Amino acid sequence: MRAKIRRLIIFLSWGFTLFALNTNWQQIPPLGHLLNPFKGAWQNGLPEKNNNLNFSSLNSPVTIQWDQYGVPHIFAENDHDLYFAQGYLHAKDRLFQMDLAARAGSGRLSELVGNKTIEMDKFFVAIGMRESAVQAEQAMLKEPTIRNAVTAYVEGVNTYINTLSYKDYPIEYKLLNAKPDHFTSLHIAQFLKLMSFRLAGKSFDLDLTRILKKWGPEKLWDLFPNYQNNPSLIIESQYVPKSLQKSPQVYTDKFVSVFANYANYLQNLSTPMGKQEGFNGSNNWAVAKTKTKNGYNLIANDTHLSFSLPSVWYEMQLSHKNFNVYGASFPGSPGIIIGQNNHISWAVTNATMDVMDFYEIETNNKIDQYKRGDEWQKVKVYEQEIRLRSGDSINITNKWTNQGIIVDQNHNKALVLAWTAHRPSSELQALLSLNKSLSLTDCHNSLKLFKTPPQNFICADRNNISITHNGEVPQRKLGQGSFVMNGADQSNYWLNFVPHEDLPSVVNPKEGFVASANQMAVDKNYAHYLGWYYDDSFREQRIKEILSVAKKLSVQDMQDLQNDIHDKMAEASLPIMLSVLSEESLSEEQTKAVNELKTWDFKANHDSYLPSLYYIWWKHLRNSIWQDQLWENEKIINPQASRTIALLKDLANNSSPKNANNLFWIDDFNSEQVKETLKEINLRAFNSMWKELTSRFGSFGHSWNWENINVLDIKHVARIPGFGGYSFKIDGSIKTVAANNKSHGASWKMIVELGPEFTTWTNIPGGVSGNPFSATYQHWLKDWSLGKMRKAYYWPNVQKDKEVKTAIWSPKK
Repeated sequence: MRAKIRRLIIFLSWGFTLFALNTNWQQIPPLGHLLNPFKGAWQNGLPEKNNNLNFSSLNSPVTIQWDQYGVPHIFAENDHDLYFAQGYLHAKDRLFQMDLAARAGSGRLSELVGNKTIEMDKFFVAIGMRESAVQAEQAMLKEPTIRNAVTAYVEGVNTYINTLSYKDYPIEYKLLNAKPDHFTSLHIAQFLKLMSFRLAGKSFDLDLTRILKKWGPEKLWDLFPNYQNNPSLIIESQYVPKSLQKSPQVYTDKFVSVFANYANYLQNLSTPMGKQEGFNGSNNWAVAKTKTKNGYNLIANDTHLSFSLPSVWYEMQLSHKNFNVYGASFPGSPGIIIGQNNHISWAVTNATMDVMDFYEIETNNKIDQYKRGDEWQKVKVYEQEIRLRSGDSINITNKWTNQGIIVDQNHNKALVLAWTAHRPSSELQALLSLNKSLSLTDCHNSLKLFKTPPQNFICADRNNISITHNGEVPQRKLGQGSFVMNGADQSNYWLNFVPHEDLPSVVNPKEGFVASANQMAVDKNYAHYLGWYYDDSFREQRIKEILSVAKKLSVQDMQDLQNDIHDKMAEASLPIMLSVLSEESLSEEQTKAVNELKTWDFKANHDSYLPSLYYIWWKHLRNSIWQDQLWENEKIINPQASRTIALLKDLANNSSPKNANNLFWIDDFNSEQVKETLKEINLRAFNSMWKELTSRFGSFGHSWNWENINVLDIKHVARIPGFGGYSFKIDGSIKTVAANNKSHGASWKMIVELGPEFTTWTNIPGGVSGNPFSATYQHWLKDWSLGKMRKAYYWPNVQKDKEVKTAIWSPKK
């Protein structure tokens, strides 16, 4: 009897084990599949098989060679085969990343990863990403050259997907118990729209509307002026054509909207491309050959985006008889985004033009009609469905007006979002044209097609350098579009856009260099108003400081400048903070720290506690000044650092400040004291800094080092534990040229010397492969963290070196 019971227990246990290993447990996949040595996770760690393949889609043979860094170089005989091979390789190395980004851009993440992304999906659907991606796809496919490139690329992606069985799936699909979708041209459009949102989807119109309601226009413009005070500009006024040297007409509408809160979610959204940042920290510059050591033009670029593994970039070379291009591509789109060919090189930074406006409009009760001028018009309705992993779905009704999409409602009022990324655009056509440019003129002609997101494009050939503040921006009056506008007034609508020939641009300036760092492009004596929300020019000040005095600049000098950690913001603000600090109120330990701060060289070294003292003190000082007047139940925008420094300067040495508003701003509205002074607020901020650092790290000392605060953290693109979480000790801050800020920094670094044969140096944080089991997954991370770069292999043709890994793809007969 006991033996029978024992056998029954064994049988039931074995049955339960089989059931458990082959059953989904909420978000956990069947462990039997995942742990299967022939099909499961183990397969993702096996070496790759023979890469000599045959494809019916090819017209001619294609040779692919991987250099010692794992970077692929594709040699084809025609465009179709080249983009087919690029699509295949992107999918082979980054399929899950491509899928994730396209889903994010269309509000389809929840059907893959579950309920955690429902709010993100609802947001992207609600701001019209699906409808705008469909328009973008239609525009792409109308142009024959782009249609052919897109079709070939998609064909390459799907050819790879069709080779996969479960055992070949990227590990992320196995963990999610999912399988990849087939790729379409719409996926490319969705990805490009996601990048537009990532780089040009930020607005503070509703924040400023809230401040306008509370404090009125005079105080609003005091804190958020249309033009910064003495900025370091991208295009100095002497290079603006005389026909454009005039101030734009001032916007005088006194309308104040009932809407103010929608932007809170807009500012805090995280996506698979990373959380939105106020400024993306990118730098680019080009130096004329008259200022270089070897007598050749130099171009440098470091694009700052949120870190992830795999990287947002995929380094590669695309080559056939008509062009040969090398640089950084986006997995999910054909072509090279930043790089060089045999004739030119180009580099980009984010140009933060104002390309997003909000309107308050009147609607009927059903919100199926809205008032435009004196007429009632019907909204256009699009029914959208968000499918969930559980099988359930959420229905969303999008309503569009002629101005844009309705994103919020309040009785018979509606809030409408207008965004240039909603419009059909041709950025892919621009980039593929740029890839094939033969001259600086070709480069500039390509930029005419690039509408969104706005970018500062530097173009250089062997004899010329140039920079263009490029993108599609509405024609507006000065200050118009800074807050929610009256939709009943048709003069607020987007009627025209700034002509491309009027966009700020300069070729071969007498200074011998051009540069940008997300700062303001032009001053108030330029005919078109482009927006107010530009970065303080501290990074640009440092770049110009170095480039202006140097005579014979080398590639090493370019690399040193990219790694520069001198903080001009600290240089401008810390001496004032120290000068008004009541040292008699400090402890002996605090006095010691202050004396050391007085000798700081303003360099954000990771192994020093002096940057920590300054940055945390600055944070508390800035918040103490602004939060009581501007913040309500939650944080909204602070004035820029340059405005805070102007207040410090004004109040530090003046019993009668030049700007009377500064006495109003420095007062703490939450205290019972009659009037606070800068000294009191400054000491309070210093003590708050000391308290925070003591609470987090213990007693004053090297446990307070900057490396323990500005901790670099590179996560997996889907935040899967174990596939990311790489931390490094790294120098710099958000305001240094080496703009490193925890999860955000130089995602692509490039230097090109434009000699008879171009020579290129690059690096990215992470390797080519998106497979966490691959030896190249973490490639270059350590060198990148140390600021090192590697000389790229830019091959004119197929290499005969037997040490080079080579694959030959042939047409299937």
